[in-house]
Amino acid sequence: MQRPCRRVEVSPPPSPDLPHNRFTYGTQRFGTYTIPGPGQLQRMATLLDHSLGSESYRRYCFSEAPRLMRPLTSTSASFRQRSLRQSALPPPVFHDAALQSVENGSRRSHNQTVVKQEQHTMQRLNGDMMLGSVQPDEGLSWLSRVRRENHGPRRLNSYPDSVTSMELQASKLLSNLLICVSVAVFLHRKSENKPPEMTLERAVSLLSQDNEDMLITALSYIQNQCFKSADAKKMVYYLRGIGKLMQLLSSDSEEVQHFAAGALRNVVFQSSENKMEVKENDGLITILHTLKSSRDVETRRQLTGLLWNLSSHDLLKEHLSTVALPVLTQSVLVPSSGISEGENPKEELLADDDVFHNATGCLRNLSSAGPNGRKAMRECDNLIDSLVYYIRGTIADYKTDDKSTENCVCILHNLSYQIEEELPKKYAEDLRESRQNLAPKPKAVGCFAYRTSGAAVPLLEENSNPHGVEWLWSAITIRMYLSLIARSVRHYTQEAALGALQNITAGNGAVTEAISFAIVLRENGLQHVKKALDEGDSDVRRTAVSLIRNLSRYKELHPDIVNHVLTEMVEMLPNNDRGTDLPTEVTTCLLQILIHLSQNETQNVRAIVNQGALPKVINISQKDNGYGPTRAGQAACVLLHTMWKHTDLHSAFKRCGYRKADFINARTTKTVNSGRD
Repeated sequence: MQRPCRRVEVSPPPSPDLPHNRFTYGTQRFGTYTIPGPGQLQRMATLLDHSLGSESYRRYCFSEAPRLMRPLTSTSASFRQRSLRQSALPPPVFHDAALQSVENGSRRSHNQTVVKQEQHTMQRLNGDMMLGSVQPDEGLSWLSRVRRENHGPRRLNSYPDSVTSMELQASKLLSNLLICVSVAVFLHRKSENKPPEMTLERAVSLLSQDNEDMLITALSYIQNQCFKSADAKKMVYYLRGIGKLMQLLSSDSEEVQHFAAGALRNVVFQSSENKMEVKENDGLITILHTLKSSRDVETRRQLTGLLWNLSSHDLLKEHLSTVALPVLTQSVLVPSSGISEGENPKEELLADDDVFHNATGCLRNLSSAGPNGRKAMRECDNLIDSLVYYIRGTIADYKTDDKSTENCVCILHNLSYQIEEELPKKYAEDLRESRQNLAPKPKAVGCFAYRTSGAAVPLLEENSNPHGVEWLWSAITIRMYLSLIARSVRHYTQEAALGALQNITAGNGAVTEAISFAIVLRENGLQHVKKALDEGDSDVRRTAVSLIRNLSRYKELHPDIVNHVLTEMVEMLPNNDRGTDLPTEVTTCLLQILIHLSQNETQNVRAIVNQGALPKVINISQKDNGYGPTRAGQAACVLLHTMWKHTDLHSAFKRCGYRKADFINARTTKTVNSGRD
């Protein structure tokens, strides 16, 4: 018997925000989402899945994208407009600050903002007005205008000037000369007092200042430069600016904290060196402490986005799993999921969709860290409960395409990986005791009515109030996954729900068997799997096939499989093992399902032949990779041998034009014998 399929996948990163100047006017709040960043469309940290004999699937585990600031908002969701303060250093104008427009699943494009110098303002594409600065040569243009206004035509009159008129002209010329001298002196003094041009070196040096305006100006500049240039991130590292940025997270000013977190978020984006530097400066503890204590929504958004970016580094995942889980759960998941609604009104004020999305994106990465990371997440109080509560809420509200829902179901998918092997003994014993052998009512499925009223099948015990890790195998959770497959149009959400069902049906114990029977018999889940085969993309269909393969190990479920999904599976089979977009491992998996169906029931073999599968199977069996049959070819040879064992079908095969040599030949016999050795 083939080893059951297991798969674990993880997940996706931030879209940059609108550029933020210190002096921004506007009252609209803009949502931000963390989605795949430029050049790393869907980068995944996936646990190895050898269920289909392939390399680990690299799908939806991703994280980061740089951020630019938005208008600052307070925890009460009201806009807080800061008064213009005189500063020793005027705020910089970012003439090419990028406005990044993002669509999910597409490559990110960078569009430059339109910069207008009239009236000393910059106008963003979204209509926000940003206070600009006077251009350096504006004073000179004003001086030339004064000269034009005061210097009239120099042509002589017809008559010579009188003494009086000559005195008046001399006086006027002297007056104009004094004006020119005054302007020149003014411009000279202004140039002497003009602050030096802002550079990264100067910005980093200003981080040690106590002046809040200077700090925010420097932080904004660093944030903007790191958004536009990878070299700027390297420069901040070499200038030892990361340690200074970390210190500012402990500032008494919420606004300084907010800008420092935003700058760090861009500094560490796609920079492994900078991420490790944050860890070396004990930055993770500082970030989590600030997140736990801060009640400013915008600061919390930047901090959780920063954690999401950090969590994409493999060397930080396990460390984050040991220190970040309690804070993320209690400070973000619990208030935002609504699981404790009404219990603590003050904590409910911390609920925010963007903060929740960033936090679940971080946890999505951490859930791929390995056995220790999964163990820590399963044991974290209220973590799994909050995720399940949130997903069930979005299903009830018909919002299954929500991005945070995708994150949540991907986390559960990963936590269900190797669940039987990794569970503590206490739960394993409880699961064995919960198995019940119940006699189902007689049920005829199509023309395959071979089940009797005395057939006993294992069914899951209904637990109306699961807690923590118990949710992973609960009948309630199984129904939740099936609802997501039926309702969501997001392929990643569908794939994760199918993958979670695949993981919890991949074991060999009694619980796995009971879960498989519950999916097919109690919940009629194959109708939703059929929908995934009909309408899903290639990855959704691949995961659905892997789930069916796990279910096909139980002969009691064969009639339902034949009745619901046999047609779709035969249609997916290629006409041969070459020149098809279907991966070889998927073809192999389909053939293994047909082998399971053909082992015991002649009527199943008849149904397979009637669907037109036999010519495809024979063609696949004849293909090799130069060293012998491919894996799909080997599976096809075994299937042909298995089908010929049903002697009462030999005459039917001959009537259809097939000979014994099509089933039993040197190639198929060698493959079958090699499998027995």
